[in-house]
Amino acid sequence: MPAIPLSRPRARIGLGACAWVVCALLLQVPVQAMEPGALYDAELPVQGRDPGERQAAFGKALAVVLGRMTGQRDVSTMPGAAALLGKAPRYVQQYRYLEDDAGGYRLRVRFDPQALEQALMEAGLPIWGPQRPAVLVWLAVEGQEARYIVAEGGSEPLREAMERVARLRGVPLMFPLLDLQDRRGLSEADILGGFDEPVREASRRYRPDAVLIGRAKGLSGGFWRIHWRLYLGDRGRDWRTEGGDLVAAAEEGIQRLATVLGERLAIRERTQPAGGVVLSVEGVEGLDDYARLDAYLGGLGQIGAYHPYRIEADRISYWLRLKGDARDLERLIGLGDTLERAAPQTDPLGGAALAGASELRYRLRP
Repeated sequence: MPAIPLSRPRARIGLGACAWVVCALLLQVPVQAMEPGALYDAELPVQGRDPGERQAAFGKALAVVLGRMTGQRDVSTMPGAAALLGKAPRYVQQYRYLEDDAGGYRLRVRFDPQALEQALMEAGLPIWGPQRPAVLVWLAVEGQEARYIVAEGGSEPLREAMERVARLRGVPLMFPLLDLQDRRGLSEADILGGFDEPVREASRRYRPDAVLIGRAKGLSGGFWRIHWRLYLGDRGRDWRTEGGDLVAAAEEGIQRLATVLGERLAIRERTQPAGGVVLSVEGVEGLDDYARLDAYLGGLGQIGAYHPYRIEADRISYWLRLKGDARDLERLIGLGDTLERAAPQTDPLGGAALAGASELRYRLRP
């Protein structure tokens, strides 16, 4: 189901304020902004202009948009989402019919961003705003007859298929130029052999927010398997996709990419349980800082679970479920050099928001 196209960035844009509102808070991160309206638009085929068919199409279009806004692949399975999908017409901001060359119709629908964001918050669903990380994709393909790297430019069905899925899920993709500068730094063998450092070094010129490395290998019977590794900051995340053909395996890889990013970057405002500990960290000024902090928290044995729930311009707050008590966590943090204590404030960010939760305040060291 095609969506309104996103532009493909060649370089990351500078630091900027997010356009979406989460309880009137703003997040500044150096990521690729969505084109105006692209996150909230969907387009799908219809038989004609029948009002009944149009109402049903609104629900299908909203499922696409909610998938982008939550970062979830199948939003219909999420608690609370079914009620929103059933009320799709109330969120429609505008729509229009388009005729294609074959005489058929397509319905283009735009939904009200603020109304949807408010509805998602009230339903306790995650919100992934229009600031999205620009992901540079290095996909090396090893078939029976040739090896190659998927590159920017020209008509490349494999790349175009990956871009279609990325547009559907709201993830801006970049591909390397594979010019002389790229070729001097790495080869297909580097990627296929799992040597990530030359790939990451070659990525610096593109200034991406994240790097996705894929190693595709053709198997017997036309079957394909792709090993993927995503670098968001210094932390890697691996997965594998398979398919009856290369395009199917690659499309599934981009679906997984969108889901992984949504899980990392979507914010939940109203779903944290009472009690626990709120950890507020100042000095988080970009996606690299966020990724470093996220990796650090994930490595602390005292933390059983953690979820970001509130964001300001340079500060993020997490709800933590601890395996011990807060004093144990404070001692563990004190052993490292990632966080330092921040001065208490009279108007705490997290403590007032979560009933029964204590608050710890720290600053991220450079």
